[in-house]
Amino acid sequence: MKATIKTAGETVTGDTLKEIRSKLNGLLKVDGPRALTAQVDNGAEIHVELYDGQDYIRSADGRIISK
Repeated sequence: MKATIKTAGETVTGDTLKEIRSKLNGLLKVDGPRALTAQVDNGAEIHVELYDGQDYIRSADGRIISK
């Protein structure tokens, strides 16, 4: 599955939402970006933050899958 980072337009791929979330976390840096939101090709949205603990995975129908 593919996820497109909303602010950068870059694509991240993975076999599962958890794998994509892990890859997004790996892109976070103290000197930026500190937060990323990506739209997955199945409609889910993944949001990760370096600080604040506001991470989530939201399904295409708006349900929070993981915090």
